[in-house]
Amino acid sequence: MISHSYRIENVVRDRDYIKQLAKIASQDTHRNAKNYENFHRRIEFYIAFHVIYNGDDVIGFGGIFSNPEWPKNLVRIVDRMWHHPSYRDKGLGQGSKYIGLSSELLIPFQTEFCKIRRWTPFFTVEGVRRRAGLKMIVDNHIPKECGYKLLPDMYYTCTGKDGVFYEGQCWQGVVAQGDIDLPKMSVEDCKKIIKGT
Repeated sequence: MISHSYRIENVVRDRDYIKQLAKIASQDTHRNAKNYENFHRRIEFYIAFHVIYNGDDVIGFGGIFSNPEWPKNLVRIVDRMWHHPSYRDKGLGQGSKYIGLSSELLIPFQTEFCKIRRWTPFFTVEGVRRRAGLKMIVDNHIPKECGYKLLPDMYYTCTGKDGVFYEGQCWQGVVAQGDIDLPKMSVEDCKKIIKGT
């Protein structure tokens, strides 16, 4: 269970601070460290960026991302989510593993943040193979009142959807409160078309 002594602050107006946080994450040893290397390209599209603090220590962060090519008010929460290694209990994997700071703290917080503003939130994970872990998190660790479910298809979440359409990392498993209006294909078709998913 996540401690209620943690606090969350929206630092979206402080772009330099967000870049500093991204630099820390890019130098980390976790599997998604490469996601922060070109962070400057997406920073202007954050409409909120939440930092989790324990006292004065940063223990995690994640943004609310709005792609101008997506339908109005559709936003991705826990975008580029990062946990400090000492708070990285478990990962998105098999069995009983889960992401505590995300599933028990930031996802509910950002979901309510979006609800107040009438934004439609979703979050994603890359590739087909990680869908089982994502479903387990939705079923067992995110509060039910958030109303999320793992959608049955794979969705294309990158910009330039009329350009290079089959970039593998852009096809994502999606958790949302209902279907979302993005390009999609079945999981089986994604396995056939995108190598290594």
